[in-house]
Amino acid sequence: GTEPLMGLNLGTGTPEEAAALVEYCNLDQGTKWSDLRRKQGFAEPYKVKRWCLGNEMDGPWQIGHMTATEYGLKAQDAARQMRYVDPSLQLIACGSSGPFMPTYLEWDREVLEQCYDYVDGLSLHRYFTNAPADTGGDSSKFLAMNLSMEQQIAETVAVCDLVRGHKRSPKQLWLSFDEWNVWYRARSGDYTNGHHQEAPHLLEEVYNLEDALLVGGLLNSLLRNANRIKVACLAQLINVIAPIMTNANGLLRQTIYYPYNWALQYARGSVLNLLAQSPTYEVAKMGQVPYLDVAGTIDPGDGKLAIFVLNRDLSKPHLVEINWQDIMPGQVLVSSVLSGTDLKAFNSFEAPKHVAPQTFDKPSTTGGRTKFEVPARSYTVIQWSA
Repeated sequence: GTEPLMGLNLGTGTPEEAAALVEYCNLDQGTKWSDLRRKQGFAEPYKVKRWCLGNEMDGPWQIGHMTATEYGLKAQDAARQMRYVDPSLQLIACGSSGPFMPTYLEWDREVLEQCYDYVDGLSLHRYFTNAPADTGGDSSKFLAMNLSMEQQIAETVAVCDLVRGHKRSPKQLWLSFDEWNVWYRARSGDYTNGHHQEAPHLLEEVYNLEDALLVGGLLNSLLRNANRIKVACLAQLINVIAPIMTNANGLLRQTIYYPYNWALQYARGSVLNLLAQSPTYEVAKMGQVPYLDVAGTIDPGDGKLAIFVLNRDLSKPHLVEINWQDIMPGQVLVSSVLSGTDLKAFNSFEAPKHVAPQTFDKPSTTGGRTKFEVPARSYTVIQWSA
């Protein structure tokens, strides 16, 4: 299932309007706005749990952009009024729009100094590119960019905990990584100008194999930081920088659909704390990067285990050996790999399965060890029963 993450207008909007929207969405009846909802044909309240207090308010591109202190005070006021209506809400303050911002992290600190006691989480955003300015077009560096996501997470957590210390607060904030994806081709020109057409094709990024591999790595990074990241949203889902494209005749699964789908299906329960060792390679400004990037989960309900492996090596396969300690896996339920010889290959309505998962040989487990080889340029998922 899904749950909404409601975004509020705190640029031109007011805290009073935010509280009224909560009343409209979440209260049963007997108030102005809940009765209006019922009059409009929706008897049951929506019970929206999580709310973002504005969006990218640090950005001068935002209507109603303000300073960090001004925003922090406005977020505090909105949060107090919203909680008067529904004390059960989970509220998310706007963090930095990304490390590229000149106010990166300082914005977060100043905002939280004003509203830390009134919110539950802090948002952060990031879009990754293989453009010359970011990676020099080097695919081996591009496939390591999920590690820069982890650095961003660590830096943002450090600021949250710094303000917590200043305030001597018993509360620990969590993070909402509510915009992330690969996005760098469809950002200007006709990609952003509809030329007054009805339903124009806007921001329709075409994703290739290397984009899908990085998305797999980004998912691994989010999983590894699930102790502090409680919300994470791929931006976006349909047509606009999306894993699914549509036309008049049907839909198309883009390359990034597959790792995202695997995470939704198989990354259930608790994240495993893995001790991973891998040979490394040198990446400019990043140091030594492991060829293999691994995350894992276990579902305490049914005992199913899942392992997700990114092989960043562009030329060679790598042997993976899992040394099981406290638990032994059952039979292999799922074993799939996404790979190919052409990192720039993509799917189209004419060739919808040009880049698609292949069945991966099911590995066996002997003496508490599972061994298998992942191909070069690949992302692999294996799921075991209890």
